[in-house]
Amino acid sequence: AARQRDRAAAANEQSPATVAFLQQMLASVDPGERGPAVTVREVLDEAAVRVETELAGQPLVQASLRTTIGRTYLSLGLLDASETQLRRALEQRREIRGPRTRDVAYSLSDLGDLLYARQSLDEAQAAIEQALDIFREVSGASSTDTANGLTRLGGVQWAKGELEAAEQAPRQALAIRREAPAATRA
Repeated sequence: AARQRDRAAAANEQSPATVAFLQQMLASVDPGERGPAVTVREVLDEAAVRVETELAGQPLVQASLRTTIGRTYLSLGLLDASETQLRRALEQRREIRGPRTRDVAYSLSDLGDLLYARQSLDEAQAAIEQALDIFREVSGASSTDTANGLTRLGGVQWAKGELEAAEQAPRQALAIRREAPAATRA
């Protein structure tokens, strides 16, 4: 109960700072100020600098925003920039929350996605397996988080040519999803 209370308090503390930061970030795209040719990359680069300087005393907010920035860099194929943000978010979450929390597992999953995109398959698998282990512990073996982790793991195993294992992980994920109540299926 105390952990849930602390988590809720931290979330309430983070929300206004996150919203304010994102509003400022989006306002910076104003074509009246910067012209119509501003790129997503430019906005992300500026946001990454601002996270570091303007939110220095709010590491959980930083970690959350770094994750968003890192995922967006990843979706644009900017792997180096993505890796910087995702690794720092993981570091911050481990420092503040501890090594075995849901937030850390999400960061490990994101890092696994990045490493997969880099074709660093052994490292991707290791990150995803760490995340999966944490998800099983904190969310349960039958959670959506666990199912998503298994699906990611199967993708990496497939890319590595580990076909038998690659077949088993998604089957386990499917079984979890089938057993989940209809309202919670993703």
